[in-house]
Amino acid sequence: MKLIIKGRQTGKTTGLIHTSEATGYNIITPNKVSARNIEKMASDLGCTIPRVLTVEEIKNPIDIDVSIERKFLLDDAELILEDALKNYLGVNITVAAINNEQIELNKLRGNN
Repeated sequence: MKLIIKGRQTGKTTGLIHTSEATGYNIITPNKVSARNIEKMASDLGCTIPRVLTVEEIKNPIDIDVSIERKFLLDDAELILEDALKNYLGVNITVAAINNEQIELNKLRGNN
């Protein structure tokens, strides 16, 4: 998994939109409002992307394939992970540490 770590309003979602268009991978986002915003951004950018999915749609799939072989892009990962860990562990996580080896490896490869 590649991590994109940047500040607010620095192009993370725009990068996901371009990646989604190039790969055909769906973007997963925390809620419907965010999904609609991403779809509007894609339209404004002139990009054609697959339907943006919400966490709820992934948890309770009706008409989508969520098999382990399927690949997705995750927007607002910190919000989704916080909620997922709260539900899985039953506790509130206030700080998390992430190994930066993957980030450094991507920098060396030129995949900022």
